[in-house]
Amino acid sequence: MALPTVEFVIAPSTEAFRANPRDAALTEPILEIMKTCEGMIRLAHLRPLIYVAFAFSSTTFGLQHEDKTSAYCAVVWHSLGDHKALMNDSVKHMKVGEALQAILDPMAITMFHCAFNSEPYKALQAPVTEIITITLHEGESKDTLEELVEELAHAANISPPESGAVSAAWGPSTEKDDVFFLMIGWTSVEAHYTLVKAWPEVLAIIERIKAIATVEVKHVALA
Repeated sequence: MALPTVEFVIAPSTEAFRANPRDAALTEPILEIMKTCEGMIRLAHLRPLIYVAFAFSSTTFGLQHEDKTSAYCAVVWHSLGDHKALMNDSVKHMKVGEALQAILDPMAITMFHCAFNSEPYKALQAPVTEIITITLHEGESKDTLEELVEELAHAANISPPESGAVSAAWGPSTEKDDVFFLMIGWTSVEAHYTLVKAWPEVLAIIERIKAIATVEVKHVALA
């Protein structure tokens, strides 16, 4: 099976959503529309794999851990073309935008896609998902950066269960040649920072990445 493309949408959340991110009345209208979209990858129980996520909650819906206000939405597609088909469907796309207004500001959306080179599902469904945006510095080696990101993902994937690391996956942005995304699933935000501080080999990889790229780290609850 071909590996999926994951769409990420980020925008300021609404007051109603911040007050109760578990309110199904806010989220179910979006899910009902997305169920009709071709190319969505669905879970075993046929619910679309769509998460509007904010990370101090271990539920599907919450607030970003760092700022407590930003809404993250992740949608898993079979291909980028499937998402483009939705965007080209003016009626359905308008309905999605209208439904999203209950959760976030559709006029302030930042959107990006990642073509993962391994399955991303475990990282997406972990209690907390670390989303790392890595932007290569001008003049630096793209091949070197890819090797380092692969090393970091591998280190997370071979760490013992008691470390708190669940799974890692990475891949390039479909929009920008110099941007990569790394997702690492964790049992908690604290587990992430505890492991990194105690693992000099990983710290060394991170420092090598930071020497040639800009790194931005966010945490969200996507499972």
